[in-house]
Amino acid sequence: MSQVRIISTSKVQLPTNAGTDYPRPGLTIPLSLFDVRWIPYHPIKTLLLYPSATVSSSSFDSFKSSLALTLPHFHFLTGDLKYLPSADDVAIVCSDESGVTVIEAESDLNICRLAGGSTHDVESFFQLVPNTFHEEMPMPVLAVQLTKFTECGVAVGISMHHAAMDAWGFSQFVDCWAKTCRDGVVPSNLAPIHDRAIIMYPGQEEIKKKLLNARAPNLPKESKLTSHLLDITPVASISDQKRLTRRKFTVDLATIQHLKQRAVRQIATDISSPPTTFQVLAAHTWISIARARGITAENNKPTFMVYLMDGRTFLPSPMSVSYTGNCLFPGIVHSTGSALMSYTGFGQTCGNIAETVRKNRAELMGSTVREIQTLNLASLSGLKVAFTGSNRLQVFDKDFGWGKPEFEGLVSMTNDGDVVMAAGKEKGSVQITVGLKEDMDAFIHAFQEELETLQKH
Repeated sequence: MSQVRIISTSKVQLPTNAGTDYPRPGLTIPLSLFDVRWIPYHPIKTLLLYPSATVSSSSFDSFKSSLALTLPHFHFLTGDLKYLPSADDVAIVCSDESGVTVIEAESDLNICRLAGGSTHDVESFFQLVPNTFHEEMPMPVLAVQLTKFTECGVAVGISMHHAAMDAWGFSQFVDCWAKTCRDGVVPSNLAPIHDRAIIMYPGQEEIKKKLLNARAPNLPKESKLTSHLLDITPVASISDQKRLTRRKFTVDLATIQHLKQRAVRQIATDISSPPTTFQVLAAHTWISIARARGITAENNKPTFMVYLMDGRTFLPSPMSVSYTGNCLFPGIVHSTGSALMSYTGFGQTCGNIAETVRKNRAELMGSTVREIQTLNLASLSGLKVAFTGSNRLQVFDKDFGWGKPEFEGLVSMTNDGDVVMAAGKEKGSVQITVGLKEDMDAFIHAFQEELETLQKH
């Protein structure tokens, strides 16, 4: 039985007053090669919990009116993903009918329990975010939900299609919306860039078409077809997502420094730069998952990790960090049980990750990394660990006027072995959320045991 009750559902649309001028490229935004790869994925569902917030009868009005003030600066978020038969392409289209669905809800769930637990209450979390997914186009880009709790506290749930923007763009939007809700005015220094024409990437149209055909194979090929529907086969179902057990960890700055020191001691060759926070945490998490899954030096099973690298500053023509669309490049690090589990396996894994990142950056700047855009990860056999987010991504600074959130999390983790990184609450700390279908207890033991050993020395 649902413990969240919908009070109202409405829609926020763009102003229709004459003379309204939206940022380039206007009300139809073609997708880039970095956007189309996300078409078959379920929308990203993010949850923010504010247990100590005191809400009034006007709180929902402020929530909704501040969104209306923010959206003209992020106008494409009001649109729908649509198939354009004349161009045999997919774009975000803002029309008189489109807009952002806004849900007002109430709940008698215990928000303090939800916000304070290390293990996600997945069933409850899914009730606190908009239930949006369309298997046919048009698909709405954005929907939001505000849930007020019986005693006190409030939850903000956001559902956004990944084809519209990546985590950096999403953070810009939520930052702006939260400040507008808190202060009553849109920040004056706002200058987001939405025009995909800013991307200058060799062979991009060819790669885009190849990706679109691979990701949406049912796309009509004949321009004479007038259907605007595009059948989508989702990458993972909601039931698959709910089967993942998610556990949150916070690693403090002192422990991260110990991990870096350990990596330096174990890396046999000279290193041009010290290990980064991402490298040491990714290596430790990867090894811990492999250990939990029974991978050893003796059985020497294959394994690899995938990460997403922000390419804004590494493209041949560097882009502004204010660009809101997708600009993510996957990187892949291969390994085996014998390499991960050796005495110096942690340091060598850090070194392998660093080398892959360095190589990818060089290829990006040299315009040579093309095939990785169409890589089919399903074709790779072995244990897969996939990292998203970034330890530089601030998620605990989203103050809508209720203070900073006590919890921020990605509800829509998709695959067994998914790992999400973000900056932690305390300065220098990192929040890591791991999603596994099984062996979570074994992973927790492996992950924490090594960190506790480091802290004792």
